[in-house]
Amino acid sequence: MKASTPALIVPLCLLALLPSCFSGPWLVTGSVQDSYAQHYAEWPKLDAAVGAVTAPIQFFVWFFAMGVDYVFVNPWFFWTRDAWSGVGTVYVSDVPASKARVHSFLPRQDRGSRSSESEWNDKR
Repeated sequence: MKASTPALIVPLCLLALLPSCFSGPWLVTGSVQDSYAQHYAEWPKLDAAVGAVTAPIQFFVWFFAMGVDYVFVNPWFFWTRDAWSGVGTVYVSDVPASKARVHSFLPRQDRGSRSSESEWNDKR
């Protein structure tokens, strides 16, 4: 059976858009992570005590947040901003207020990334 041209074009277009799903600020996932980190910073013993019970719920929320980022947020930021400006939009984490902190294993590199909507508007 011979495949028609439109039947081949749709999957190829979707395949071409796939990299934009991975590229982006992961805004919803970062917000969920900030919420978990803030809760742990404020109540570490409570977080540990109820962690076994809430772990399945947290996994579902995390998975849902990643899905929203993957399907909607990341492609939106990539195709409406980043692809045209050549500078990636980053998610700026709200660092929880805590005396104990750990830093990323990755070295920080300031390469001119935008971190907020106002900076995006300033660069247009």
